[in-house]
Amino acid sequence: MNTKILILSILMIVVLVSSGCVSQRHELTCNPNYVCDSWTECSDNMKVRVCVDENSCGNNHIAEGFAKDDVYKTCQEKPSSIFCQKNIKVVGERCEEVDDKECPISCNDEDSCTMDHCSSSTSYECVHDTIVPCCGNNVCDDGENYELCASDCLPDQKWYPIAKFTGVSDKNTESFHVYDKKWRYTWDCSEDSTYGTGYGMVNIFLNSEETGQTLLQESIMMGKCSGTQTTYVYKGPDNYYFNIGTANLIGWNIEVESYH
Repeated sequence: MNTKILILSILMIVVLVSSGCVSQRHELTCNPNYVCDSWTECSDNMKVRVCVDENSCGNNHIAEGFAKDDVYKTCQEKPSSIFCQKNIKVVGERCEEVDDKECPISCNDEDSCTMDHCSSSTSYECVHDTIVPCCGNNVCDDGENYELCASDCLPDQKWYPIAKFTGVSDKNTESFHVYDKKWRYTWDCSEDSTYGTGYGMVNIFLNSEETGQTLLQESIMMGKCSGTQTTYVYKGPDNYYFNIGTANLIGWNIEVESYH
């Protein structure tokens, strides 16, 4: 009897198992399916691509063998096929001129009465522009006086006559000496109306007696010979003379004055 019961029990277990009525424990698995984009162009010796798991298995189900090298890899940039001439550099796919000129470290000429500057507009050379008026240049400029600049101007300075010249035609004047660094000459002329107005002309050349070099030149023509004209000179102490050239005039006058 007992043997029959044991045999029946074994048969029932087999039937239940084969029919699926007995649960079995299974471990759930996920198989990632990575799909990757194309590699980017080589930049800074590195290529990159993006990979996405279409099965969304998450970080706990990374496919075997999938590592950092699958999304990053080193590379070598191709040398440019563009060759440029000297002082020309490659920018992208074109050649551009290299401006390798530079200004000096300093353009300071130690003169407080000049504006020192340098740039591409000066061809990278230092330029020293004179500042006028400027206290400290040893010249009492217009707009300066003893109260404003005692180093350049003396108290109660005024204009003193040095020489006076007159004529009716071409002439080289006698030489005259100027002791100061600032002086002026005032001149006028009268036109000969015999041939009508507008034909008078005068050329004034200021020359250094020592070198014979022309320092200043002025011209008046076409009927503008009226009133007085004043020219300021900052040439300093020296001996000078005027060379006068005229046409259709009946007279001219020049007066030289020094400021001290």
